[in-house]
Amino acid sequence: MAAPDTRGRMLNQDISESENFANLSPAAAVLFCMIIPHLNSYGKMNGGVGYLKEIVCPKVTYISERKLPRLLHEIDTNTNVKWFKRDGRLWIHSINFLTEHQNLRKDRLGKDLLPSYSGGSPGLSPAEVPLEVEEEGKKKGEVERGPAREAPPPILEGFEPTKKMIDEAKANYGFSDTTIDLETRKYIVHRRASEKEPPDPNADWMLWMLRQYERVNKGRSASKRTEPEKECPECGKQMSSRVVSGGREVCLECV
Repeated sequence: MAAPDTRGRMLNQDISESENFANLSPAAAVLFCMIIPHLNSYGKMNGGVGYLKEIVCPKVTYISERKLPRLLHEIDTNTNVKWFKRDGRLWIHSINFLTEHQNLRKDRLGKDLLPSYSGGSPGLSPAEVPLEVEEEGKKKGEVERGPAREAPPPILEGFEPTKKMIDEAKANYGFSDTTIDLETRKYIVHRRASEKEPPDPNADWMLWMLRQYERVNKGRSASKRTEPEKECPECGKQMSSRVVSGGREVCLECV
């Protein structure tokens, strides 16, 4: 008679269409697939958490010994691979292993030495191991926080100058509709960049327009400045028109 232990079992292609398997979390699905090759000829194996970590998934870092109880409970709930306790020990049994998933000759199965799962029988319920309530992505000991606060609306959202404000800007500063629209957009962008909501947006907008008017006119005034008229070195009069004579600038009268 052949030994019940082999190099492993194979998954049936039907797993691709299994709704139960699809309901597993990613980590539970990986653990499920890694358990199958370790089942004996009757679809059974030791279900101790430490044993499973050492034998089934020793190199899978995201399946820790601490997480295994939760993942095994998830597999037990959603699939026919059951995790249960008998006589103080933990076991795994794929209850449809021989009838649906493996095609093994009965004369080569060997002796069935491990306990079988039998639903709600006393002492055969899913393993009574404390389950760590640990959500994916949440670290142990992390304080659970309430729902995230909604982000505040952007500064000056929906702001538009009133008709009276626009008329005043036109009358006081000579701004056109195009200039007023451009300056309003620049004003909103500037305030959002400063991250400060003005207490009175209308008054703040009028002040912005005044400053833009002063800035523009200051530039214009500076561009119109001319060099002050010089005095003629010969007669002492202001030289509105001057020429160079003998290496010096003199007025036309002194040429």
